[in-house]
Amino acid sequence: MKFEDLGIGRAGAIVAGLLRNVGDPIEVSAPDRFVARDSFVVDRNGELPISLIGEDFTAHFLGLVEERAGTATIQQRILIEGTIDGPIFTALGGEERARLALAHVFAFLKGADRDRWYFFYVADTAGKLWAVDTYWRDGGWDLEAYSVTYPRGWRGGGCVVSR
Repeated sequence: MKFEDLGIGRAGAIVAGLLRNVGDPIEVSAPDRFVARDSFVVDRNGELPISLIGEDFTAHFLGLVEERAGTATIQQRILIEGTIDGPIFTALGGEERARLALAHVFAFLKGADRDRWYFFYVADTAGKLWAVDTYWRDGGWDLEAYSVTYPRGWRGGGCVVSR
């Protein structure tokens, strides 16, 4: 697959041979108190249009309340080839650097390119890290969550968003 086929050209810096930066870093802000259940609602006409919320996302994230997540500077990176989560964490500089607040995911998706497929690393209500998988379908975002301890593979071309 050529980088041009991924819609990213050749200008982005390659990170650890696995990820290619897309665009410039952006800042996303979170409210002082973010209540996932109030924000992540299946509603194609809502503040964040959502078509589907998967069972694992519901079970692990809708009870989440984040206090003072503040502002985060984040970067989009295209996964050049398929892999599991471990090598992605290594390329990003560790799990802590990969981790985002769910409030930042919400803010990012409001303005995200609907032609891309994104995934994020977010801690759930128990503090366990999960991969939150998102893509646009049927007039809204589909949201699912996958355990990072289960060796699920990601195909190349996805866009991981992290600090």
